Amino acid sequence: MDPDPMQYVEDPDKKENTDKADAAKAKSRLNTLVAISVALLATFMGICKVKDDNIVQAMQQAQANKIDKENAASRSRAGGQDIQRTKLS
Repeated sequence: MDPDPMQYVEDPDKKENTDKADAAKAKSRLNTLVAISVALLATFMGICKVKDDNIVQAMQQAQANKIDKENAASRSRAGGQDIQRTKLS
């Protein structure tokens, strides 16, 4: 009942196949991580773009409202002056 010495010897072909499989797994993991990172970054950038557009739109609306109020005030002042001129005439 002697132990078989060949049982403990590693087969170089088997080791090479194992190394290739490990390298393929590592490459696959890296590709997966890169794909997930790109997807998350694209989603984040898209959300920021929408938020930025909403802020710009709100600022434009505020500016338009300010101009409308100034024009309304200007018209009311001008209208009051026209009434006073009419009364004096």
